[in-house]
Amino acid sequence: KIVPTKDVIDAAFKDPVKREEIRNNKLIYQDKPRLKTALEMLRTSMNLEDTLHEITLPFFVLHGEADT
Repeated sequence: KIVPTKDVIDAAFKDPVKREEIRNNKLIYQDKPRLKTALEMLRTSMNLEDTLHEITLPFFVLHGEADT
């Protein structure tokens, strides 16, 4: 548990009811991300960036103004 981060549940869910539902679910990991998880997320992001030009079908990416 080495990656410093804020509460990702607050950032991921706007609905307070959904936040509580997620926090109360014992099957969902609640702690800080582990180093290996962070490394894999970084590697995946870098791979997507490197291969995005290979996509030939149209697709739509939506990012809301309130997203962090």
